Amino acid sequence: MDAKSAQIKKELEERKKALKAELDKLESGLTDNISEIQSNVSDTVDPRHWVQKHPLKVVAVAVLLGFVAGNRENPSVAGKVTMVGSVVAALKAYAARKAVDQIVHFVEDIGNRQGK
Repeated sequence: MDAKSAQIKKELEERKKALKAELDKLESGLTDNISEIQSNVSDTVDPRHWVQKHPLKVVAVAVLLGFVAGNRENPSVAGKVTMVGSVVAALKAYAARKAVDQIVHFVEDIGNRQGK
């Protein structure tokens, strides 16, 4: 029984070493992956990276945001013309013209049918 116990103990020790080597390998790979993820995240949220990678887009977005922020509605200033107000007014005028055109077209169609 001693020889068999010694054999089992030896196999367990070898298995323990193999598992430890596999665990070390996994830990090393995990450390590498975490480092890569940290690098990617820091690049993604770093504004300097965005400016270097997409300079024209960043400038365009900055100009657009500045324009929108400068033209947002301020309730304390009565009668101030804003970009949003101008767009809404233009859309209302366009919708009114289209509605009038549709009504005129509808009335003309009715008149043409009755005239026949």
